[in-house]
Amino acid sequence: MIITEYAMGTRLERSDREYALGYVAAQALCEDGVVRSIRFHNGGHADTFFSIPASVRVGSTWVSGFVHTSSLGGSDVITDDDPAVVRFRAYTYGKNYDLLPTVGRCSR
Repeated sequence: MIITEYAMGTRLERSDREYALGYVAAQALCEDGVVRSIRFHNGGHADTFFSIPASVRVGSTWVSGFVHTSSLGGSDVITDDDPAVVRFRAYTYGKNYDLLPTVGRCSR
């Protein structure tokens, strides 16, 4: 496993196996401010340049969305004063999206 640590206890874990280079586990900051464990889809491979499809459990229910990194302040520019963090964003068209707040939603 190749583990990359980020701010607020968030992290991404990648497989180090030769032909399985997707993400296998993560801890991500959700829109409600809680860091949760992530379940990846598609073997943890990105479907766009900047995001990876995933789900997070809120209570006993799964919420679909994506994982990406940004600064704590929400910028794409990472500095010493504004470190990187792994974030989970729910899809507004996804199942159970209403269980998380509506900050930064991705819609079709």
